Amino acid sequence: KHHSIWYKNTHPLKYHFNLLRCTAKRRGKEFTLTFEKYRQLAEESDLQNHRGKTAASFSVDRKDSSKGYTDDNVRICTMGENSSKGCRGEWNQWLSKTLEDATNHEDDPVAADNCPF
Repeated sequence: KHHSIWYKNTHPLKYHFNLLRCTAKRRGKEFTLTFEKYRQLAEESDLQNHRGKTAASFSVDRKDSSKGYTDDNVRICTMGENSSKGCRGEWNQWLSKTLEDATNHEDDPVAADNCPF
């Protein structure tokens, strides 16, 4: 544990890159993002000074959520943007399925408990 704290304090960029890679692996996401590309994004956006857990804090986002963390599929955005992007996707999927079910089975009422929210 002490080594981890030391590493985070002395090499913060590498520490957060490794954390992102481990999280992607745990979630079963492809991870071919290079450290050079990550460093470039972090320096352009001043990521290290804008980290946190608030909606205005910066995070690494996948442009296309169906793909993994690759050099051409990542960007830096705020946590608020990233969160709302995920909710929009779930909402759009639920809404399109509900509308499809409603048009295919006009006699069956759409159950309100099918809503993911």
